[in-house]
Amino acid sequence: MEILIKDLLKDISSDIRAVSTRVNNTPLTIFRHQTYSANLFSSTHRHEVLQVTLRNKEVYALDITGAQYGWPVPATMSWDTFMKERVEIIKENRKFGETAQALRVEEAATSDRDARRHYQVMDEMKQCFNILLKEWQYRQGNNFSSLKDMLRLPEEEFKRKQVSLLNL
Repeated sequence: MEILIKDLLKDISSDIRAVSTRVNNTPLTIFRHQTYSANLFSSTHRHEVLQVTLRNKEVYALDITGAQYGWPVPATMSWDTFMKERVEIIKENRKFGETAQALRVEEAATSDRDARRHYQVMDEMKQCFNILLKEWQYRQGNNFSSLKDMLRLPEEEFKRKQVSLLNL
């Protein structure tokens, strides 16, 4: 997933950080399922989001898994708004990919065949996502050529496009 996200954001971002937070104001009651029991959500549970700094220095939260807490949209919002509305504290802030890099080292210790299959699947996912994204862009019409253009839209139009993009 790291490779896909970095590739998709490479033209507009200058920095991507993985931030572990303790969340608040969750619309859903969260249960953590374990093998023999289901426990109520613990407020100490970590929720990881991406902090994306754009080339123009604006900072956004990219919360890909926020729906599990009842936040299906927006998946992106200004970092300040995200902190104010959804975060109790930041538990860890690290360069995006450090965890994945550690996992790749462990993966390298397994068979080469498994590693090749992993990267093949990641490449196939990236290709599928790119096809879906191009189809979505085509449906937006001639006046819309890139995700960069989307960032320049007026707020209401941006929200409509964001919802249609998330409904791929």
